Amino acid sequence: MSDQLSYRQEKDLVNTLVDGLSHDLEQIYPSESVQELADSWLPIYYRDTRQQWEEAGCPEPGEYMPENNDYDQINIHNLMLLGLARLATEFVSSAIWNNDIGETNTHAEALEALKANYPEFTAA
Repeated sequence: MSDQLSYRQEKDLVNTLVDGLSHDLEQIYPSESVQELADSWLPIYYRDTRQQWEEAGCPEPGEYMPENNDYDQINIHNLMLLGLARLATEFVSSAIWNNDIGETNTHAEALEALKANYPEFTAA
């Protein structure tokens, strides 16, 4: 198992980022915006979560059930969402970073880095 987003998932996230960042190009703190966009990308329903989890090539979630789960406060669905959130967060954070630009300070700079990093998804 690969434990990373699939091509389709990356493309969906890039499209989500482009749509979200395009609304206010001069807005600052794009890293906060992309985290919110990654959260909005996460599935809500168990079936959708399971599908996204499997597509990302993640292992069986039960393998990572914490030992201190005495009262069953954490279920497998929660673990899958946390895993998908981690993958999405890592992806969107790296997506708006560009070696030529460095850290992005506005939505416009984040879009420029995104287009440089993922031209196959952002070609107009």
